[in-house]
Amino acid sequence: MVYCRQSGCNCSTIQGRRWGGSVCSRSPPHPGRFEALMATNYPWFPFYAADWTLSVVGMNATQRGIYISLLAYQWANGYAPAMREQCARIAGAHPMQDEDWDAVRVKFAVEGDRMRNLRLEECRGVCKSRSDNAKRAAAASWEKRAHSDRNATAMQSQSDGNASQSHSHSHISQSPPTPPSRKGGRRRGADSLPF
Repeated sequence: MVYCRQSGCNCSTIQGRRWGGSVCSRSPPHPGRFEALMATNYPWFPFYAADWTLSVVGMNATQRGIYISLLAYQWANGYAPAMREQCARIAGAHPMQDEDWDAVRVKFAVEGDRMRNLRLEECRGVCKSRSDNAKRAAAASWEKRAHSDRNATAMQSQSDGNASQSHSHSHISQSPPTPPSRKGGRRRGADSLPF
């Protein structure tokens, strides 16, 4: 008997898919390499309360729970499984009622054995675009700083060379700087001690 390696699954089976170990047929498939990379870049997704409220009008609490669970799964893995049993397992709503599945299923576009919520993928695109823009801005800022630092170093080297040149040609002796005068308090004479 082989135990299922799918996270959160406690069954023991030799049935199902093979992904580096036995996985039961009730468990959702592991994400592919591309989907796993997508998931690691954005550990959160924007939640627009007004959009959510409008999109779940007419859903009961169970259906809303299933829906948000599948959205979170899709965000983390790049897709949600299209199999009803797998979705029920992800959402913790096993067995899933027909009316619950029907209410949630219409929110996703099916692509083979996977489904995706198109609105959530639009949010992923916006997040990627913002991230790419921020990376470009940071690179430009660092380049500007590096260019500025190179100019400052060059100017400092040039001014140090000029200062040493003018210092070697100067025959005027400079007196040591005078300490700042004390403001306020009693004036002391030259022979009085500071304490």
